[in-house]
Amino acid sequence: MSMSRGEYTIELEPGEWFCVVAVAEYDYDFKECTRYGPCATAEKAVSAMLEWECNPGGGCNVHNAEVTNWHRNLVDRASKGNWGDSYRR
Repeated sequence: MSMSRGEYTIELEPGEWFCVVAVAEYDYDFKECTRYGPCATAEKAVSAMLEWECNPGGGCNVHNAEVTNWHRNLVDRASKGNWGDSYRR
């Protein structure tokens, strides 16, 4: 089962992926959000998030060439998730 929450997987720098997920259901403005990463791949960032969060119900991958200041600010202001180093590199 999935929750209806916003989720982005963002490559801030080449090979540095973060998964950001909204805390509240139906929050696509990311009023409160949690980040997982950095990880070497988008798949590892999503796997790290899924160890601690319910399936948000889909999301969007943003590659480094597509990253905007909005994406950078989203990663910066998200609280750090409870995850270990198993996904790091």
